Amino acid sequence: MSARGTFLHGKLTRRIFLIFLIFALLPVSLLSWIAIGRISDATDQQVSRVLENEVKNFSYLILERLEFAEQVLDVYQDDLSSMSAETLAQEPETSPAQKGLLVTLHSVDFLPATQRLKQVERLGEGRVLMLEREGDALHQQVHLLTALHPEHVEEGLVSVKLSLDYVLGTEETRDLSVDSCIFGGGETLLFATSTALCNDFLRAATGTLSHKGAIAFGRDEAYFSRYRTLFLGYKFGVTNWTIVIIQPEHEIYQAARVFKSNFMVTALGVILGLSLISIYFIRTRMAPLSNIME
Repeated sequence: MSARGTFLHGKLTRRIFLIFLIFALLPVSLLSWIAIGRISDATDQQVSRVLENEVKNFSYLILERLEFAEQVLDVYQDDLSSMSAETLAQEPETSPAQKGLLVTLHSVDFLPATQRLKQVERLGEGRVLMLEREGDALHQQVHLLTALHPEHVEEGLVSVKLSLDYVLGTEETRDLSVDSCIFGGGETLLFATSTALCNDFLRAATGTLSHKGAIAFGRDEAYFSRYRTLFLGYKFGVTNWTIVIIQPEHEIYQAARVFKSNFMVTALGVILGLSLISIYFIRTRMAPLSNIME
């Protein structure tokens, strides 16, 4: 009788094959379960570190841009303060500045009446003031202000208007896989690459945001976000900003999912290979014994 015909028909043969299969499945399955768990934990930690570094670096970048805008404001304030009243009257209302900033001359009435006294006092000290005003339907207007003549604030103000592209970067310079939000006082949305996403983040952030943290949200698609407070009170006399970066879950874990899929295919291949080796070993060893027993 051929070995092929007797394979796995005997009780002893099936028992030996089952033992080989169990000893092959258990270690590989246990190893796979442990490895996938470790990979998931390591991926979560890496994603957390990456997002934390991204929001930190982005916060520093925004602060650098604000400081550059302050330097532009100082230059224009020096130039305009040396002009006579007649020359100033002939100046255009707005003039383009560097890197998309817009320099504008204003009267003191530009300041909100409710805080004007306190803000005039700050401007009278020669300090810079950040002013958040109602803008269009999507974004607020943010200006950096200084007095034309600090000793006589009523003579006029010089402002630099901050544009969306200047603060968050243009589409050519920023990472389009990451969305960004900036919230001002009272969780007012000042700048956003995606207004809908930023509003979803704000709805998911129950309670007051702390100095820094992480929030996951989304229904049809999951999103991960990290946020961080940018302290601007002393430097610009404004409520601190909250800087937020948002990234889709599928982009964050795409590499990890590919690795898990490849790992599972490899594990199944190992199990299949061990099974075939076991079949070959049992066939070559047990077939002669089966023939003898028959």
